[in-house]
Amino acid sequence: MNYCTHQRWPDCRLDAAHLHVLRTLFIVVTCLTILLLISTKAIGLEFTGPASVKEGELITVALTGTGPLSIYQNGVLMAAGTNAVQFTQDTAHNTTHTNSTTIQYVGTDGVTNITKPVVVHNVPLTLNPTSPPSNVALSTIPYAVQTNWPADTCTLAIDSVMAALLPINATSFGKTITTADGPHTLTYTCQLANETATAQRTIVVDTVAPNVVASGPAGEVVGPYVQLSVDTDQISRCRYGTTDETYDQLPMSFGDVYALKNSVPLTIGVSGPSTYFVRCEDVYGNAMQTSRIISFLTKIPPSA
Repeated sequence: MNYCTHQRWPDCRLDAAHLHVLRTLFIVVTCLTILLLISTKAIGLEFTGPASVKEGELITVALTGTGPLSIYQNGVLMAAGTNAVQFTQDTAHNTTHTNSTTIQYVGTDGVTNITKPVVVHNVPLTLNPTSPPSNVALSTIPYAVQTNWPADTCTLAIDSVMAALLPINATSFGKTITTADGPHTLTYTCQLANETATAQRTIVVDTVAPNVVASGPAGEVVGPYVQLSVDTDQISRCRYGTTDETYDQLPMSFGDVYALKNSVPLTIGVSGPSTYFVRCEDVYGNAMQTSRIISFLTKIPPSA
């Protein structure tokens, strides 16, 4: 017998209403519980890392949570672990070097995904000429340039005459080139993909040693005080001695000032002949290969 239909319909209708309410309440509670679990799970998942880096720096992102965790980049699994996992990426070999780019990392525990964007700021190609110095006393000159990135090519223009530099290592290029005496303008240019860096400098090449064009004293002089002097055709500093030596080996100096006229006072103790050997060096380091010989006869008056 159908109890609700034949005997207690109002009570049965009330029970059905209660059942509907209970069913609805159960669904609501279940949904809220699921949402709470998801929310709790999301709150417990933490994805950390830098907001931005410069090219050449490392990116390290770390994911912490509960259970199995994974880090993806462009859909490719980069690292996986339990409760904590991290991934480190080198940005030194970005081949574009033109604009800043954004790398998207995704951390997940299988339920919740968290995206971590990291901006990689472009570091432009730069170069630094390392050789030669501004003043050069060689005609065969080693030219060299250093770059901050491994460049594809580097060239050197000497007064608009172009020469290709050869790679020394990943970031160094160089070449030895015979260069005439005189001032020169150097233009270094390096290329990496579609990026170009240029640096310009000037040098002076001088391989000619100075010449002594006048010297003294000569002949007979009155002592005991004598002025030893030389005039040169280039700004120079000079050294002297009583025996013939190379410039660096001559024991006495006229001074450290570069000049066209150099002199030094001498005190001669006794009357008689004196001979001195003089050599000079210009500002580029070119030293005389033969000495200027200065000979004179000193007469010291008798004391009163």
